[in-house]
Amino acid sequence: MNVNVNSNNRYIAGIAITNIYEKPSIKSKVIASVPKNTKLIQLSKLDSWYKVQIKKSGKIGYVFYKDVK
Repeated sequence: MNVNVNSNNRYIAGIAITNIYEKPSIKSKVIASVPKNTKLIQLSKLDSWYKVQIKKSGKIGYVFYKDVK
C-alpha cells in the first residue's frame, strides 16, 4: 500500500481499525483505535512510524505507515 501525503499533511486511516500507539512500537500501549477514514494530522515521521494527531479528539500518538493512506 502506498502512503499518500496530500499538500496539507493530512492522512486518513486506511484499514478497518487503525491503532494509535503511545510510542513508535507495536509493543507500545494502544492509546486509541480509530475507524477507517478517520482524519489524522501528520506531526512528524520516525522510520516506519508517523506521529499524528487525531483531528476529532486531539490525541497525539504514533501510527505504522502501512496503516494510513
